Amino acid sequence: MNYALINRYCFHNGVSQRPLTYYWDRANFTSEQDRFMWKQALEGAWIEKKCAELAPDLQLTTKLNPDLIKLLVSIDNPMRLKGTVATLIELAARLGDKAAGLTQGYFIPSSSIVYLEHGSGFGRLKGTFSSRSWKELQSKKSPSVERFLQTFQLLADIRQTQTELNWDLLVQHLCKPPYEEPNRTFHRLSELEDQEESDEPRSCRTVVNELYFEELISGPVLEVVDQFERTALDLELYD
Repeated sequence: MNYALINRYCFHNGVSQRPLTYYWDRANFTSEQDRFMWKQALEGAWIEKKCAELAPDLQLTTKLNPDLIKLLVSIDNPMRLKGTVATLIELAARLGDKAAGLTQGYFIPSSSIVYLEHGSGFGRLKGTFSSRSWKELQSKKSPSVERFLQTFQLLADIRQTQTELNWDLLVQHLCKPPYEEPNRTFHRLSELEDQEESDEPRSCRTVVNELYFEELISGPVLEVVDQFERTALDLELYD
């Protein structure tokens, strides 16, 4: 995994090709956005400085590493053309590298850059990132019994893999407004009627209390909810 990323970022212009977040409305920058942009630029400069210190013979090429290139090509999936860096990352995921097991391929339209590795399909979280529950968790929807129950069950499964979770970030994502506006086209009429009764989203405490009241929390999920509540209280997001 380390060797693959050294090649991507140091020998294949990966620093400039990595996904970046920009905030264009500079007149209305928040302090958090300004700091994020500053850190993002600093990270790129730091990586470029470290890459400049590396020996050029670390580059993965047919001339320097003919046997390794031949081996990587031989084990690649013949059904789809894939780069040697992507193959190295997937091999690392198969062998248990935690970072490699989190990777997902993506395409950057503006630059035509394609990263093909899908280490998440081989690591300890295999199937997690392609699941409906994960995609639902990624959205920024307001708290609801259905959303929280699905999320807590997913987190309980992830904990079984000995994966450490960033609870502060998770609680802020689930409990801190603003939330996405619901798409009325795809919501049931009853859900819309419930929403129209109050413009204010339900609090995390209210939703969790309802889960307890309906006896929907038990087993490993109970441990997840307990950690969730304690973190929300510490962050003062459990009103």
